[in-house]
Amino acid sequence: MSFQDIVTEKKNQWLLSHVDVAYPTPESLAGKALYLKSQINVEYSQRTVQTKLTESKFIDDIYLVDFHRLTVMFAQLQASQWPNAEEQAVVLEFFAQISLSPDQPMYIGFKKGTPVICALLTAHNGDLLISDIATNCDDEEIKAQFADQLIEIVNSQYNCSSYTLALGQTSS
Repeated sequence: MSFQDIVTEKKNQWLLSHVDVAYPTPESLAGKALYLKSQINVEYSQRTVQTKLTESKFIDDIYLVDFHRLTVMFAQLQASQWPNAEEQAVVLEFFAQISLSPDQPMYIGFKKGTPVICALLTAHNGDLLISDIATNCDDEEIKAQFADQLIEIVNSQYNCSSYTLALGQTSS
């Protein structure tokens, strides 16, 4: 099994575990189904860690999701990627079930105090996957810039020379 397969399975197991409870809501199960369907379109690319600090015209600040309000913002950005209100509501319910975990850190980028992008990190044997990048910005360049900035923040912990970036998780 490749790193990509292993780390994606690890990430998905963690995400799905939050609705694998005795009495999950129908909405969270519907959101789970939409999320899993969206994963079919994901494309992975290996990227080299940049040693120079990346400046971004899109992002002023990046924060670790470490309290409830940031978790809600993360869930809202994720849900905003779906095209209609009904799908957004069930995906929001799915992501709202997330419990914070140091093994699956989530990050949010802000511009002028407004959340504009978020992502999930998954580590496995010193390798990193940056996935579930969701943004309300129309410029695709923001995703790669955010990933580069995020790696600069966390690389002292992981000390990697490259990472895998997962893009394309969009609704059908």
